[in-house]
Amino acid sequence: MKSFPQFPNLPTELRAQIWQHALPPPPQNPLYIYTKGCWQPHTNSSNSITYSFNHSLLPPADFPIPLFFVNREARTIAHTYIHQQNLSIRYNAPSQSLKFVRPFNTTLDTLYIPSDKFNDFICEPAERQFEPDLLEQNLGCPPPLFTRMAISRETLRDEDEPIFEFFEWFYGVEKVFVVLDAEELESGDELKVQPRWEMELEESVLSWDGGKREFVWRGRRDADDRGEVPYELMEYKAAGAGLRESIEEHQKESFEIWPAHAVMR
Repeated sequence: MKSFPQFPNLPTELRAQIWQHALPPPPQNPLYIYTKGCWQPHTNSSNSITYSFNHSLLPPADFPIPLFFVNREARTIAHTYIHQQNLSIRYNAPSQSLKFVRPFNTTLDTLYIPSDKFNDFICEPAERQFEPDLLEQNLGCPPPLFTRMAISRETLRDEDEPIFEFFEWFYGVEKVFVVLDAEELESGDELKVQPRWEMELEESVLSWDGGKREFVWRGRRDADDRGEVPYELMEYKAAGAGLRESIEEHQKESFEIWPAHAVMR
């Protein structure tokens, strides 16, 4: 405001448009890091016990909105945006400040499994059933509500068929992303609030063709100017025989494996 002293004299509609342009862009392909402890039982409407991955237990993502702190008019615009994006406002006691966070959205968001947590991720659904509250229980186990998951290039390299390994429990998944530059995502810290991570996708995708009963590349493979996409590795390890058999067993009409890059916003 100091650099533009005439701003308060502008028409209200024009000021509102300027405030709108100052808001952060809506999230695109958000990434949320897997945290152990999300597999939990709950009783459904028929009083039987359902055992599933509770995505609401994932730490929310930090979503800074500097506009909120400018003045009352800007705060009104920011409040509308906060509601539209389903954000929450938290008080940070150590810094005595407000923090804006975004919970996991099952329609838009992707669950990322760090390479150092991949074994925990694979074993947790079975191991959790041997804890006292679930012993000798007859459990229903529906797939999670979300349909997008991501692994690192390192996991793809080190595991035999990483997607097939978790498909038994996550058979509702329709898209898996291989993050090519996941070093900063490989944090072993258990965070109450996650950094805001998103993905930028390559222009090629390994897509299931039900008619041919095989995966085929679609899109522009020649767009990978830097040679970063491990095409052969994705073909024989991400889209291996085990995954192909599981896709046919579950009669899935579509399944995609995308190479992607992680970006902190």
